[in-house]
Amino acid sequence: MSTTTTFSSGQTLTSSALTQTEAENAIQSLLVQVLDVPGSTVRPSWPTAGAPAFDITDDVCFLKATLSNDRVNRSRDTAHTGSGETLTVTVTYLRVWDIGLALYGPNSFDRARLIKSALLMGWTQRSLATNNLALVLDMDDPRRLPELFASQWWERSDFSFRLNELVTETTTVPSIASVEIDLFTQDTSVSQPVAVITPQ
Repeated sequence: MSTTTTFSSGQTLTSSALTQTEAENAIQSLLVQVLDVPGSTVRPSWPTAGAPAFDITDDVCFLKATLSNDRVNRSRDTAHTGSGETLTVTVTYLRVWDIGLALYGPNSFDRARLIKSALLMGWTQRSLATNNLALVLDMDDPRRLPELFASQWWERSDFSFRLNELVTETTTVPSIASVEIDLFTQDTSVSQPVAVITPQ
């Protein structure tokens, strides 16, 4: 779940940030458990292979996971730790995911209600926590938005919620193992250092 990038400077950055696919997979897996349905009925939006057709009687859920340009993203907490000749810089911050669901089918409205209720349960929040995700509790109610297609009204309900992702990134850089400090007396004729101080 973490990625490692080595820059041309030789520094290495390891990040716990979820990729787009990892975020979608985590939410898709959770929704499949909540709805107790096959994975094929909970589909990421904009699939590379296109969108398979479904009937007006099929209950299908489409999932969008996009990053939000939220103010909470601006803050960074930084900590430094050293060991020998290596310095590790650890940065933690939050990212906010906007999760949008479009549910189709005769049971779409009730399924949206079920998802909202389940998200407030302990087991779903523990499941999210395994991916460093936490639910933002301020959620709107689902909205029923039937669509007219092929001279028929298709039942549709939309529901959205937000997730905070805790991201930890570490960078390892060389550190200064010791510093030589030369001390001289006031007698300018003395050219040798009086002491050399090496930090512990």
